[in-house]
Amino acid sequence: MNNDCNLLTIYLRRAFDWHGGKGIEMFAENPEVFIFADTFHQAQAELLPLINENAEVIFQIEPSMSRDEFTQLNEALLEWHAEAE
Repeated sequence: MNNDCNLLTIYLRRAFDWHGGKGIEMFAENPEVFIFADTFHQAQAELLPLINENAEVIFQIEPSMSRDEFTQLNEALLEWHAEAE
């Protein structure tokens, strides 16, 4: 029987890195669990120490990051940087 308290959904998708290449983004609703890596296996290895060993993990595949989303993210970061100066 599943106990909802031990169920952890990890969302994963392809996303752009800072150089415009692509990698794997894994994240949970818990902000402490966020990983970006070049490959799924690398991301999975980095994920293991961040989750409760008793958790049942479900991977939910999300649509890839679009070029528009990448552009919007970069523009928002540039605005934030300009405001911080």
